[in-house]
Amino acid sequence: MELLALGVLQKITIIARAYSKFVNFSTTQVYLIGGYYGAGGNIKSNFLMAFATMLAWRVINFGWLMGAELRNMIMAVKWGTYYLLKASTTDAGYVQLGDPISDHNCWERPEDMDLLRMVYKIDQNQNHPGSDVA
Repeated sequence: MELLALGVLQKITIIARAYSKFVNFSTTQVYLIGGYYGAGGNIKSNFLMAFATMLAWRVINFGWLMGAELRNMIMAVKWGTYYLLKASTTDAGYVQLGDPISDHNCWERPEDMDLLRMVYKIDQNQNHPGSDVA
């Protein structure tokens, strides 16, 4: 989970990692730092991050078997959940950060990425429908 996490990480146990995405290089003024990348590219999608709920159920059902890793699992659930809460505002839901074509073709580390990011949102405006992700 730590390899896919973005933002100011609580602890870094993997030497190749550093803090990433301190600045929100998105096309909106919404604070969308945090969460996880998925699908092997530089795209954050709420569909992929919804696995935080699946992890939460695993912690509830099997946390007593996790031993010392229980704390790490709880932190992973919190990290994904906090991002999903930030991406849901009263007037819009931000469902994806990153262009599906250009960001999948970008093969640089998240720590080095400084591109302007496309943000996809849903709201009550007819130009941004999204019943499939709501």
